[in-house]
Amino acid sequence: MSLRLTPEQYNDLVKKNKGAESTNQVIAVPAAKKLRMNKTEARYLNEKLEPARHDGLVTHFEFEMLKFRLAGSTFYTPDFGVVMADGQFELHEIKGGWIQEDAMIKFKVAAEKYPFFNWKMWQYKGGVWTLIRNL
Repeated sequence: MSLRLTPEQYNDLVKKNKGAESTNQVIAVPAAKKLRMNKTEARYLNEKLEPARHDGLVTHFEFEMLKFRLAGSTFYTPDFGVVMADGQFELHEIKGGWIQEDAMIKFKVAAEKYPFFNWKMWQYKGGVWTLIRNL
């Protein structure tokens, strides 16, 4: 199952989540927080997302735009929210050569708890991007 959004619906969703209380299941990361990408995330943006936008496959993406409550005080923030040209909304997690077990568990739990998103985990290893999870 996937969520299809028009650009207007996407903007409305983002506006509704701005300033959401911490009791909500999905909240926007506060704009005041200064977000920094690591080298692998920046590489993904430059090598995958920007070319996809240039080619018309992606209409919008944003770094760490959503935060998901998995349990009590356990949260998970995917690296990128991506709106595809066909209206599909995807969440992309970006990993380098080594993936810690807790990161994989949080990704799987989030995908199971919030199945209305397309969840993708990309790994950069040995100079190659590989889609290792597509939930």
